[in-house]
Amino acid sequence: MNKKYTIFVSSTYEDLKDERQDVVRTTLEMGHFPIGMEMFSAGNETQWEVIRRTIDQSDYYVLIVAARYGSTIPAEGGISYTEKEYDYAVSKGVPVMAFVLSEGAAWPSTKREKNRAAAKRLEQFKSKVSSRMVSFWNSREQLSTNFAVALGKTIAQFERPGWVPSSAAATPETSNEIARLSRDNATLRERLSAIDPSRAEEARLIAIEESLKGIKAATQFGRLTLLEFFLKLPPESNVARLIDYFAHPDAVPISCDLRALVSWGLITESAPATRVPQWPAIQSVFRMTPLGSSLLAYRHRLAMTKTGSTLQ
Repeated sequence: MNKKYTIFVSSTYEDLKDERQDVVRTTLEMGHFPIGMEMFSAGNETQWEVIRRTIDQSDYYVLIVAARYGSTIPAEGGISYTEKEYDYAVSKGVPVMAFVLSEGAAWPSTKREKNRAAAKRLEQFKSKVSSRMVSFWNSREQLSTNFAVALGKTIAQFERPGWVPSSAAATPETSNEIARLSRDNATLRERLSAIDPSRAEEARLIAIEESLKGIKAATQFGRLTLLEFFLKLPPESNVARLIDYFAHPDAVPISCDLRALVSWGLITESAPATRVPQWPAIQSVFRMTPLGSSLLAYRHRLAMTKTGSTLQ
């Protein structure tokens, strides 16, 4: 399968902007998805929580080190964010590609560490990084070349989940299940045609509800039925948001469940208005159909009838 991988790019920021952009560009040219601090948006989470969660979702981790230690976290003994990111990636078993500026490389004095304590921490960090596989570079061009070679080798050596088109990810079992759902849907439609027209819509909704109750969702490994999965969906969403919502690390089961609901006519799938190639989780947009809204309304009416509630 033609997998696309998520590459987390870590470095100090201002002094390595150009080098980071080169690595990002090379990643995109190789057909993969770079993620880094430039792509983080403001939110309610702390900076570290966003970083940690993003590393958890990344396939590979790239570290670029030059002559600055970077922003530190005083509350944690003065460790830099860059070193903390590296330590976390290593602890989680994310394959690491480290690129360290050579000692003899020509490098502007304005981009070198001036603080003596920070310079010492930088040397200790370099020693830590160099105790594992590391590539040294002297120029932007060499860094880009070394990175492209290293990425190819690392992908070949360390298999990671990655991202695949849903058509390629679907197993024979999944395809057979979707085909069965389509046949059941057609059978139900035939039966409904013989029902009193005034009750046909209600009977249709009952039949769909009962069928979805009996189908185990792939999401969360069968702990939900397809009906429960549908009832949890927002009116409009994409796979990215649902990965976080269901706390599910794999997009494939979520995609399969969504497309099963598409086959029932409860949601529709369409391309997003804008595509952001740097972010792999921008997938098709799924929206509730009138039939899906009718099923929700029907269940709401049932709930109100059972509790004796009425709409005001």
